[in-house]
Amino acid sequence: MYMWCSITPHEQNVYNPTVGVAQMTVRKSISFTEPHDNWLKAQIADGKYTSDSEIVRDLIRKQQEREDKFHALKAAIQDGIDSGISDKKVPDIMREVEARLRADGKL
Repeated sequence: MYMWCSITPHEQNVYNPTVGVAQMTVRKSISFTEPHDNWLKAQIADGKYTSDSEIVRDLIRKQQEREDKFHALKAAIQDGIDSGISDKKVPDIMREVEARLRADGKL
């Protein structure tokens, strides 16, 4: 897929439910290959989306969510590495986890 963009401010404020405020939109021109364009048209024809812009915004939101989850997981892994090696046995760890889940009402 190849894309080129030109950025032109657009004097329209659009309510963004993700952040709960109106935001100024920026108009971009994006080129797609024919197979990608056909896929976009099929999504609209199937009633999943109402416009190309809606599809692209949804794809961007989903990618942002994936990246946020990835960075949170990466930070949790680093925290585990930084905490060092535990001298606890697996059954002791499991009891602690079960106690924490019970305290949180999740078990």
